[in-house]
Amino acid sequence: MSFASSHRLRTLLLLSLVTSTVAAQSQLGQYGEIVISSGMPIPSSNGASPNDFPAGAVVVSTGTVFTAPVLDLNGSLLTRVRVADNAGLGISGVNGSAYLLGRSNGDLRMIVRGSDPAPGCPPTTLLRTSSATANGLQAIRISPLGEWLLLGASIYDPTVPTNTPTSSDSAYFWGQPGAMVLMAREGTLVPSLSNGEVFGSIDTSSNQSWLLNSSGTALIRNQMLIGTGGVTSSNDAILLLGTPGTLTTFLREGDVWTGVGASGGEVLDRYSSNNQFPTSGWNLNESGAVLHDLHFVVGSGTIPVTAADDRAVAIYQGGTDVIVARENQQAPGLPTGVVFADVSAFVGFASFPQNSFNKSNVAFFSTSLAGTGVTTSNNQALYTASVGGGLNLVARSGDPAPASLGAGVTYVSFNNASLSMNDSGLICMFATVTGGTVTTADDSVMLLGTPGNLTVIAREGAPFTLLPGTWTFSAINQNAHLTERGSLVWNQPVTDGANTRSLWLSYTAEQGLRIFYDPTETYTTFLGPLVPSSMSTAGTIQSGDTSSVHVNNHGDFASTLNFATGFGSAVVRGHFGSLIAKPAAVPAAGLVPQDFALDCGAANASQIYILIGSLNGTRPGTPFPPITIPLNLDGWLDISIGYANTAVYTNTLGLLDANGKASMSFTLPAGVSGAAGLTLHHSAVVLDFFTLAPVLATEPTSLKFY
Repeated sequence: MSFASSHRLRTLLLLSLVTSTVAAQSQLGQYGEIVISSGMPIPSSNGASPNDFPAGAVVVSTGTVFTAPVLDLNGSLLTRVRVADNAGLGISGVNGSAYLLGRSNGDLRMIVRGSDPAPGCPPTTLLRTSSATANGLQAIRISPLGEWLLLGASIYDPTVPTNTPTSSDSAYFWGQPGAMVLMAREGTLVPSLSNGEVFGSIDTSSNQSWLLNSSGTALIRNQMLIGTGGVTSSNDAILLLGTPGTLTTFLREGDVWTGVGASGGEVLDRYSSNNQFPTSGWNLNESGAVLHDLHFVVGSGTIPVTAADDRAVAIYQGGTDVIVARENQQAPGLPTGVVFADVSAFVGFASFPQNSFNKSNVAFFSTSLAGTGVTTSNNQALYTASVGGGLNLVARSGDPAPASLGAGVTYVSFNNASLSMNDSGLICMFATVTGGTVTTADDSVMLLGTPGNLTVIAREGAPFTLLPGTWTFSAINQNAHLTERGSLVWNQPVTDGANTRSLWLSYTAEQGLRIFYDPTETYTTFLGPLVPSSMSTAGTIQSGDTSSVHVNNHGDFASTLNFATGFGSAVVRGHFGSLIAKPAAVPAAGLVPQDFALDCGAANASQIYILIGSLNGTRPGTPFPPITIPLNLDGWLDISIGYANTAVYTNTLGLLDANGKASMSFTLPAGVSGAAGLTLHHSAVVLDFFTLAPVLATEPTSLKFY
C-alpha cells in the first residue's frame, strides 16, 4: 500500500484537529437506524416484483409484523413484513405479506409479494397457500455477498388447482432480486438421482433447513416421497449441494458412504427418533466446504460397525468427504485409553453449533469422553479439527481454568451451543467452573482467545459498572456472536439484587465492554417515540460466512423491536465495533452525509487517524504490516486521502481525543455521475503520532448509493 508522505500527513493534520465525545448511551440507542416500522408506507419494488402494493398500503401495528431480519456482509437487510388488510385496496391475508431488501429506509424496496407468480411454474401458479386467508411466503436467506436469495414458499394455482396438489405445493426459489428461478419443487424429480425419486415436502417454515454462501451455493435438507423411485423410510433423507442446474445429492440415507477415513462399505443412517438427516449438525462455509456428522448403520461395513463407533464428524471439500473425528477413537492430547463417546442415545458424539466452521475449513466442536480414568468430572472436551490439520485439544472439563479466575479453579462443563470460532482461529465459549473460592453465584464465565491463551470477558457475579448504581452480571449462558475481527455481541442479564435488566453487550479489544442495547431506551418510530417491550433476533442460525444470519462479520446487527399493543414493531440495524456509520445508504444525487463515530479506546488517545475508502470490496484486504487493512484498495484511496478535511471528507484526518474517539463524515458532492448502485467501503487507520507506523485498522463499514 502507498500512503501520502509523512510531510503531507502532518500538513493535513494541522488543518483540522476537531474531535468529539458522545453521551453515555447504548450503541444501538445512539447509532441504531430504524429501517421500517409499523404505520409506515410500503416501498415499491422498483421492478423486482410484478405486483406492487397500491398507494396507501401501510405496515400493520398489531400481531406479528416482521420476521426477524437477516443481513449480508455489506449490510443489506432482508425481512418479511405484514401489510394491513384493506379490502378497498385489494389487500388481504393472501397477498398482504412481502419481503423487503435494503440498507436503510431510503433504499428499501419490496422484492417479493405474497401472490406473486411462482417462478418456473405454470403462469397462474402463485406464491400463496390454498387458503383464501394465508400467503405462501415463508423463510428466506440472503448470501453473505452477491445478494443471492433462497426463498421457501407454498405455491397454489387458484385458476387450475390441479396444477398444485398437496403433493406438489411447496418449493425453493433461488436467485437475485427480480430474477428468482425455481430451484426445487415438491413432487418433482430430484435432478441428481436416476430412479425416478422426487422431492418430498419442502421445509419452508424455517431457514435452519438450508444454508447459502457467498457464491450462491445452497446446502438443503429434504426427505423424498416414499413409494416413488424405490424410496422407502430407510433411504428417503438427502442432503443436496449446489445451485439450480448443478444441484446434486451430497449425502443420502441408505447409501454406502464413499468418503475417506473408514474401512469401506459403511451405510448411512439417521435417527428415527427425530427423523433428521444429517443427525445433529451441518454447516456450509464461504469456500463451499461442508461440516457434517455421520451416522452409520450398525453391522454395515468391511469391518462391521458397532454401536460404539457408529458416529463420526466429516468435512466435505473439493469433492471429497473426509472423517476428521470418530466415536471410540483415541482422543488426541489425552491419556491413552480416553476415547470419544456418545453424548446421548439421540445425538452424535460431537456437538458443533452453527458458527463453529470457519472459512479455512477448520471446525470447533464439543465431545463427550469415555474410557480410562474418565469420570463425570472430566468427560467433556473441546477440539478443533481440519482435513490435514488433525485434531487439536482446546480444553477439557476438570482441567485448570485461566489463572485470572483464581487459584485452584477448574472447568466443570462447556456450553455446547455457545462455541464460536472466526477465520483467524480466535474462539469464544461459555464455561462453568468450580474450585478455589467459586460459588454458584459466580461459576459461569465467557472466554475469548486462542487455545491455551483464553481471556475472561465476563463472569457471573462480577461488578457491572456501565449502569449507574450497583449492578452485577447474572449467569453467563447466552450465545455470543463473534466477528472476524474478534468483536463480540451477546444478550446478558444484569441485576442490582432487586431488579434484572436484560441488556445486550458488545466487546472489542480497543473498547472493552459496552452496552449495545438497553431495553429502557426510547426509539423514534413512524408512530412516535416508543420504548420496546422486547427485541427479537434470528438467533444463531449460520449465514454461510462463519457468522449468524443477523450479525455479520463486520459487526452489523439487525433485529426487530416490539412495542406495546397497537404500536407494532420496528426493524432496526446497528453496529458494534470501532467504526460506526449511518445511514447505511444515501441518494446517488449527493449532498446527504454519512456520519462516522470512531472509538479506538483510551489506549490510542492522541494517535493519528485517517479514514480511507474503496469501491473494490473488503476481502481479502490489503497488508500494511503489521496490520491488514480490510479494504481492497483502489483509486478511491487517493480520493479519500486527497479530500481529507474538506466538505467531502469532513474531519477524516486528525488526532483521536483523550478517550480515543473522533467524529467525521463523508458527503458525496452533487452531480457525480454513475454512483447509483455502487457500494463504498471505509476503514479508519490509526498511526503512531511519532513514527507514523500503523497501529490498527478498524472493521470496514459500507455505504450504498441509490
